[in-house]
Amino acid sequence: MRRSNLLPLALLGLLLTPACKGDEDTGAAPSGADGGDGQDGQDGDEAEPTPATDLPTGTFLVTFSLAPVGGLQVPFQAEARSWLQPDGRRTLDLQIKATNGTGDALSEVLMDLSEVEVAADGSWSADPPAFILPGAFAPTGSDVEVDVAFDGSADGPDFFCGSLSGEIVTFGMDLAGSSFGAIPWDQRAEGGRASCDSGSGGFDPITDCPTLSHGLNTAFPSAEESRSFELVVPTQYDSGRGWPVVFAYHGLGGNIDDMLDSGLREFADSRGALLVVPQGLDFGGNPGWDAINTEATNRDLAFFDDMLYCLDEQYAVASDQVYVTGMSNGGLMTGALMARRSEVIAAAAPMSGGVITDWPAEATKVPTLVIWGGAEDEAYEQDFNLLATELQAELDARGTFHVSCDHGLGHELRAAFWPWTFDFLLSHPKGVDPEPYAGGLPGGFPEYCSVPE
Repeated sequence: MRRSNLLPLALLGLLLTPACKGDEDTGAAPSGADGGDGQDGQDGDEAEPTPATDLPTGTFLVTFSLAPVGGLQVPFQAEARSWLQPDGRRTLDLQIKATNGTGDALSEVLMDLSEVEVAADGSWSADPPAFILPGAFAPTGSDVEVDVAFDGSADGPDFFCGSLSGEIVTFGMDLAGSSFGAIPWDQRAEGGRASCDSGSGGFDPITDCPTLSHGLNTAFPSAEESRSFELVVPTQYDSGRGWPVVFAYHGLGGNIDDMLDSGLREFADSRGALLVVPQGLDFGGNPGWDAINTEATNRDLAFFDDMLYCLDEQYAVASDQVYVTGMSNGGLMTGALMARRSEVIAAAAPMSGGVITDWPAEATKVPTLVIWGGAEDEAYEQDFNLLATELQAELDARGTFHVSCDHGLGHELRAAFWPWTFDFLLSHPKGVDPEPYAGGLPGGFPEYCSVPE
C-alpha cells in the first residue's frame, strides 16, 4: 500500500543518572563509598565517541542515478557525521532530505541512518526503511515510494559514493545497477557526481544503417543497445515524393502490439503516412521510455535520432512532416521529443503525457494536441491530469498553439482518438503559416476538444 506520511525522525533518548545524595545531617559520603580513592564507589562517566576526521562530516549534495529510469539523476541533501566509538568502531550518521536542482528547497528528513559501521577500507552498507519522495521533488509532480539500500565507500572526509539496490515501489522498478555520489554542499554549483566514476556519458550516432523493412525490425543498433521497432509502410507508397512519418510510443509496461492493436495500424494506409512504433527498453522490470534525461545519458533520444536517420536514408521522408505521439509513459516521451527535438518535430499529440525533462530555452514551438482523461487520469499513483494541465500552461507561456481534449475517461487510449489525432498532425507541417485551426476546429473533432482562448 502507499505510505501516508514521511519517515519520522529518530529520537535521541537522554540517559539521566542523578547523583546519589549523602546523609543529610552528617555530610557523609554516599552509602557504599569509603571516601578514599573511589575504587569501591562509582566507576565514573562512560567514554564518549570522538569525531572521525578521516570520514565524511558536514553537509553534502548526494545524487542518485536511477538505472531503471535511464540513469535519472535525483538530488538529495545529506547531513553527515562520522565517529570513532570507544570500542574502536568507526561509524557514520546520515540524515537525508530531498532537494530541488538549485538546493534552495528541502523536504523533511526522508532517511535517518545512525551508527552505520564503516570498515577499515571505507566500505559500509545500510538498508533504511522505504520512504516517500514528495511530489514537489519528483519529476512527475506526484509522490513516489522508494525502497533503497546502500553499499557505499567513504575514503575521505569530502566524498562518498557507491551502489544502490532496492525498488522504485510505485512503478515496480528494480533499482539494480543504480548508483550514488556525494560532494560537499558548497560545491553543488559545479554539478554533482552520481557514482564513484566521474565519466560523462554520451552516445555515438549510427553511421551504418541495417536494411529496414515493412514489419518488425529487430537487432537495430543504437546507443550501445539492440533495439526493435515496427515499420508500417503504406501500400500506396512510392519513392517519387516525400511521405509523412509518425512515431508512436507505448506506455510503461507496454509493447509494440499494444499500440498497433489500439487501432493505429490501419491509419498508415488510410492517411498515407509511414508509421514507426518502437519498443521500449526494460526499466527495472517494465519496458518504457526515458522521458527525463538529457542527451548525455538518454538512449531513447539517440534511438529516435537513429531511427529517423536510417528511415530517411532508405525511404522518401518529408522532412517537414515528422510527427510524434504516445500514451502515458509514451506521452511523456512525446513531451521529451517536443522539448529536445523541437527543430525536427513538426507537431505532437501526447496522450496522458506531458514534459518532465528540462525544456531548453532555445526550443522552437511545436503545435500540440493535448489529450488526457480529466481528473481521474491516474496511473502508477501519478497524476496525469496535473501533467496535462502543467503542459498546457507551459505551451501558453511559450505562445505555442495547442488544442485541448479532455475526454474524461481516465487513463485510457481508444481507437476513436486516432482519426482526429492524425487530422491534427498531418495538418501541421513544420512552420505552417497561417495556423490552420486558428479559426476553430474542423469537423470530426469531438465536442470535448477546443482551442483555448
